[in-house]
Amino acid sequence: MENEKPTRTKVSKEGFTWNSFLGLLFAGVVIYPVILWLSLVAGLAVIGIVAPIVTLLLTEIGRIYRRPLTKQETFVIWTQAPIAAGPNGLILFNDAMFMFLLYQAYTRASPLASSLGLTLKIPDWYAPPPGSYIVGPGMFFNKVWLMPALIYVFWSITFKIADMALSMFMYHLYVRQEKLEFPLAQISAEAALTLSERDETKMHIFAVSGLLSFIYAFILYGVPILTLPTFGTSMYILPIPWVDYNYLIEMFMPGASFGIATDLIIYATGFVLPFKAVVGIFIGSVAVFFFGNYFLVKENIWSGYMPGMNISDILTWSQLSFWASPVIGISIAASLLPLIRHPKFLVTVFKFAFPSKRKVRGREWIYLPIFIAATLADALVIHMLVPNFPIWIIILLSTGWSFLYANIATRSLGTTGMSINVPYVVEGAYIASGYTGVDIWFAPLIVVNCGGGQVVQNFKVCDMLETKISSWIKGYFVAAAISSIMSLVYLDFFLRMAPIPSSMYPATQIYWPVNLIYRFLWITRSIKIFNPTTILGGFGVIAILFVIFELIGFDFPIVSLAAGCTTPIPIAISTLMGAIVGLFFKWKFGEGWWNRYRAVVVAGIGAGEGISVGIATGIAVILKSLWGSAY
Repeated sequence: MENEKPTRTKVSKEGFTWNSFLGLLFAGVVIYPVILWLSLVAGLAVIGIVAPIVTLLLTEIGRIYRRPLTKQETFVIWTQAPIAAGPNGLILFNDAMFMFLLYQAYTRASPLASSLGLTLKIPDWYAPPPGSYIVGPGMFFNKVWLMPALIYVFWSITFKIADMALSMFMYHLYVRQEKLEFPLAQISAEAALTLSERDETKMHIFAVSGLLSFIYAFILYGVPILTLPTFGTSMYILPIPWVDYNYLIEMFMPGASFGIATDLIIYATGFVLPFKAVVGIFIGSVAVFFFGNYFLVKENIWSGYMPGMNISDILTWSQLSFWASPVIGISIAASLLPLIRHPKFLVTVFKFAFPSKRKVRGREWIYLPIFIAATLADALVIHMLVPNFPIWIIILLSTGWSFLYANIATRSLGTTGMSINVPYVVEGAYIASGYTGVDIWFAPLIVVNCGGGQVVQNFKVCDMLETKISSWIKGYFVAAAISSIMSLVYLDFFLRMAPIPSSMYPATQIYWPVNLIYRFLWITRSIKIFNPTTILGGFGVIAILFVIFELIGFDFPIVSLAAGCTTPIPIAISTLMGAIVGLFFKWKFGEGWWNRYRAVVVAGIGAGEGISVGIATGIAVILKSLWGSAY
């Protein structure tokens, strides 16, 4: 699979069939309430359990009834079932439409909004005024929710159209034209092939790696999940998501971070990523979050550091205090400089984006105009909602930044296997605009980046598995529709038990206020991060390194350094450790064997972890139900 290249000579087959539709429906009807309940009660983001559980179950059922799933159907279920199965925690709602609306209601009615004088300033088209509806079953059938619901539907549909259109453009650009590797594409492809075709050797490797991962994941995740309903608090044998060693180094290197991840998937990712890319990510992360943060504290540039801060706190506040601006320049440079270095490719890109009438041979040219039309439509609606905010800034963000961000994320994922996250660009633009109104912060702005490049990667997997890309897109829209409908059904059910937030759903009382604090810090303009000087400085550092590498003939993926600048240091360290272990396995088992089966190992580890967490989650739901029935 590693060296397989997409080719037009293959006959692509349909992946969205009645079988895959029933798989998505199963995820929405059966798995959704479990995912939603865990989000509301424990704040757990366990959407990762869905793909292996649903896919493995349905492939087994298909074999029992002598109607096995094809690799195309298996891949659509593997990638789209998590979308149909509900929200990924209490902040990332995916396509759970009515969770979005409920959170919008909480935002406006929250005590924090009232204390800051924001309740009356938050527009009615975002959430109706408190008191105009009752939080409970049937609350969304009140006519006051019509405008917020319509705006959400418009935003959701327009977002998906823009994201799919831009993803198709990036697919033709980076998969078909530049032929980037997308190293993680092998994992999804091997998972679909192994579960559908049942090659004996692959199944053995998949099962063994899955079993070992199952046991470890039960220790890591299962114990805290099961002890929560049993004892009222989670007990941890190992810390999640990493072991934090900041306390060991803060005495002599204040501000620096150090730790290692505890999730096996992080280490296994190093098996399939290019070794140079892993090294680049490690260097970038250490440069920023180890030496860089120490320098900022030592020179009193970052004055907000306090002894005892953990890795998560340092990651968040160092970005807010300094790194957000340089990372913008670093990311832009790492994405654009390789393109500028190869002008022939730029000419190809230009001809592809703006073909002459005589050279138009297919529909490829239409994707960019669709993306532009969708984002401009979004800008027009925002201008109608917030007429006093400069529309050119909205267009710059929705159309311009989306296009640039998609290039950055897709090139990074295609080269290194890790996407670059460029934070706080929209927030910084709003503050830099000088606009003092509150309404713009709640506008339905579209900023797409091809799912961090993941959508383009999935299109590449479609090529590898001879699957029609259109079938994957159909599955995506159907899964999103299922998720929206199920969010209404099951949220109404849970609202009949108790209001949300309430003590019945303790995670909402913990995480929603914390998330609002960060959001309102921006709205009240307590944070200012845009610094043109450091943006240019970040660009300049990467440009200098790029020129040096070119002059000495050093073949090194410069984008990996940029990816490392946004990668938490435990992830970077653990991925490098996994890559080194992969080199050992290559020596032990032979390069041919390792290259053939390493993606199967990683897929098995991911499946084993997902099934382990899924079983623990199911038991926890039963225990919680038994506990509740006693009262």
